[in-house]
Amino acid sequence: MNRTEFERIEIPLFPLLPPVHIRRFWTSVLCVSNSRVAPKSVALQSYRRSFILRGMSTTFHDADLLRVLNRQFDTAWALTQYHLNGLTTEECLWRPRNVGPHVRQQPDGRWTADWPEREDYAAGPPSIAWITWHIGFWWSMVLDHSFGPAQLTKDEIFWPGNADDVRAWFERLRQEWQTALKPLTPADLVSSGRTRWPMRDRPFADVIAWLNVEFMKNAAEIGYVRFLSATRTD
Repeated sequence: MNRTEFERIEIPLFPLLPPVHIRRFWTSVLCVSNSRVAPKSVALQSYRRSFILRGMSTTFHDADLLRVLNRQFDTAWALTQYHLNGLTTEECLWRPRNVGPHVRQQPDGRWTADWPEREDYAAGPPSIAWITWHIGFWWSMVLDHSFGPAQLTKDEIFWPGNADDVRAWFERLRQEWQTALKPLTPADLVSSGRTRWPMRDRPFADVIAWLNVEFMKNAAEIGYVRFLSATRTD
């Protein structure tokens, strides 16, 4: 995917709203959250509100929530593909600093990932290898704990070892994720029955939204490290 193709992607809801309408949206959310009839998910109820989008009245219903979440995922996926395009194994294993989360090859040939004991900035920047492991880690965990036996742990998830296998890994996870989400109903989205990791006792729509945000964050991290790698002087 080139930059022109990426820029043609349709961005979900919020980036299309002028600031005044974003303020109106959050006002409606606050009104709903203070209502005695508000459901567990304030976000879901807010989609029922009518507000102005570029001069047109648009009403969101329960059935629209998964569609919007899927569009957000498509945007995150496209950004990730943009940063993975042309990515090399050398770039993956390059470390921006001598400290920071990284992957290490074990005697049996498998690649394990560091598990940071701290999350402040002094922990150091992660390598692309670690970032891509982290994506595979949380995505595999959500799939297993939401749609599987909920027994998978981080120690069972390994970095593939090269950039091509990272791309193939992500494609498999994408297919599994979209297949799992396709049959979900509005009732499934507000239920907490599948919400087992990384949170509990919240609507499953919150898990989907969290995954989209985490994906976008990690994609941006990959892109930033690639900028640093491309301009390094060592």
